[in-house]
Amino acid sequence: MSNFETSEIYQKISTVEPMWNKLVRLKDIYPEQKKLLLHAGPSFQNFQEIPEAVRNSLAIAILFEGWAKNKEEALILLEQDQVKISPAQDFDAVVPLAGVISPSMYLLQIENVQNAQDKTYAVLNEGMQWCTRLGIFDEKVIEHLNWLHGEFSEWLTKIISYNPILLSPILQKSLKQGDDGHGRTYAGSGLIADTILDIADKNQIQTSQKIYDFLYGSVAFALNFWMAAALLILKTGQLSKDKQLIVKAGGNGIRFGYALSNHPKRWICVTAPDIKGNKEEIYSKQQALGTLGDSAVVDILGLGGQALDIAKISAENLIAFLPNDFATRMYAFTLMPIDFLGQRFGLVDLDKIQKNKKAPLILLGMISKNGLYGRIGGGVATLTEDMFNHLEISDV
Repeated sequence: MSNFETSEIYQKISTVEPMWNKLVRLKDIYPEQKKLLLHAGPSFQNFQEIPEAVRNSLAIAILFEGWAKNKEEALILLEQDQVKISPAQDFDAVVPLAGVISPSMYLLQIENVQNAQDKTYAVLNEGMQWCTRLGIFDEKVIEHLNWLHGEFSEWLTKIISYNPILLSPILQKSLKQGDDGHGRTYAGSGLIADTILDIADKNQIQTSQKIYDFLYGSVAFALNFWMAAALLILKTGQLSKDKQLIVKAGGNGIRFGYALSNHPKRWICVTAPDIKGNKEEIYSKQQALGTLGDSAVVDILGLGGQALDIAKISAENLIAFLPNDFATRMYAFTLMPIDFLGQRFGLVDLDKIQKNKKAPLILLGMISKNGLYGRIGGGVATLTEDMFNHLEISDV
């Protein structure tokens, strides 16, 4: 047994216990940031390189906040740097695909039971149709955001105030029911909906039909919980001085970035790898953005592309795009058993990537490059050893 396996930090990382205990708004966490929008992955170098899909979502968020009257005004604010845009993970938060977080949006607060000072945040999953994560500009998205961060969030705040929810049992049960924790979250989303509505019933909190239908129709609702929980565990890895652990990971559609435990504020970036997978037939000729979203943290923890040995449906759907060793390759770069994962191996070690010349698989949705069609398919980005040779460094 190595010194690391007997160390205190090993124990802290492996036993992080994520708990959902609150809804908070971004402006309540960072009140000094008046006009701040958070996006997935590493920072953009300038306005011009922001993909259309992400621009659309940023503009939607600006209109939701009331900072502009229309899309044109919103884009001018962005181009003139009158609104600050930053990577969500630099603020201990995560956002999926082309989504954004704005000051008035409610966030899931995920706290470590073992250390109440350790918290991460994820924007609420927006459902399946009117979503900033899809990167389509439509004023119906703003209407939906007003409901989501109004009536729905008020209802959800009441529920979580009665009963914090441990996430590990729900995640582990969902994996046994066929989820991979990223590309497929049907079981987990249903289990979370069941848990929430059970608390509502026990405390005689009235649930509208719209809320009920939204919860059970949002088959990706669990993903945002798993993203924040994954970041919580990865953040604990920042305490490690003996290993080069990946503690941040995500793509902005142009570049894929990660940070290491010895320099947690430094994004190391490469060109965003393509997502290989199945497109919807009507979008077969449409181009997809490169790797996009903070949901990569889920795979870096050990779910998603690292859970295909047990997520049979996910593996079957992607088999044409997977390396032959997809069911076992996680052992080439993961470091330790994680309680949250039911003692499955997780957490990615850079030294093991470079030694064994294998890197993680990231399951992702494909977002249309032109910003017109939203999600056009789903697939896998196969990371390679070359992507972890510190090609481009960006300090926060």
